[in-house]
This record gives sequence, structure tokens and C-alpha cells, in this order.
Amino acid sequence: MPDILYKAILKQHETYDKGNSDLTVTELIKPPWQAALQRKHHDEVTEDADSRIWSLFGSAIHSFIENSSDDQGTAETRYFIKRMGKTISGQIDYKEYRNIGDDLWHTIYDWKVTSAWSALNNPKGKQEWHDQLNLLKLLHDNQQNPMKMLTVARRITDLVVVAFYRDWSLN
Repeated sequence: MPDILYKAILKQHETYDKGNSDLTVTELIKPPWQAALQRKHHDEVTEDADSRIWSLFGSAIHSFIENSSDDQGTAETRYFIKRMGKTISGQIDYKEYRNIGDDLWHTIYDWKVTSAWSALNNPKGKQEWHDQLNLLKLLHDNQQNPMKMLTVARRITDLVVVAFYRDWSLN
């Protein structure tokens, strides 16, 4: 692997910021034992840079979209809520605004880099994708109005995963 690619992967990993939160949506959708082990042994875990290539590609997609955002939406916005003494955060990849009649509709988009095989095995999307989007919607709706009295015109109306397939092979 060229040194510059390795440095880009390291930088991507080092610059991740979950904000001032105890837990993230990504951690919440993992099996509890996996999340607990990762928190406990975070400093001991090593990962081969080669296995992070597609993650780097995913980050590039996020960056391109964030740099292309206009007044029709917002990109890479992190929301926070407090539950049972813990701060939970989640970052929405892109929230699009659409006027339909007198209503303002919001759509949450989530970008996924995945294998074609994964899509064939999960034609309606992976369960964790649904869980993630629904938790992000919960964070958004509670962030907008802590009293949970959002009008229909301000609520998220659609949750959409946009999948980028990194291969077209069945094996």
C-alpha cells in the first residue's frame, strides 16, 4: 500500500468525532457484548489498514456530498439527546428539505458502501440500516422540539439508504 494511502486511512480514523456523547447510534445498533468489548479494549484493538480501504471510500462520498450541499438540505449534522443519564448522539448524512403544498417534508439519507452480495441477501436492506435510520429520526425529532410537539410539516417523512456497490460479483 502506498504510504500516502496509509496516511489517509490513519487520518480518517483519527479525525472521527462523536462529539460530547457517551454512546452513538452506531454503538447502540451493535450487539451489546460487541459494543461493551470495544469500549473496554478500545486501546488494545488493532486493525489492518487494508481492511479500511472501503471505509475511506465511504468517507470520500460523505465529503463530496457535504461539499456539494446547498439550501435544499444539510449534510453531516450530529444530533444529541439525553436518556437515563447518558448522552446519545448520531450523525445524519444528509437531510433534504422539500416543499409539498404548504408542508415542508424532510428526508434523511444515509450513504452506504456495501457489496452487491450483501444487497442480494437483503433486498429490503440490512436490519441495522433500518435501526440506524429510525434512531437518527428519533434523535432528530427530539432535538427539534424537546416537548415532542412537532407539527407534521416539520417531521421527517422519509428514511432512505443510498447504497454504493463496491463489487458486482456473487462470490
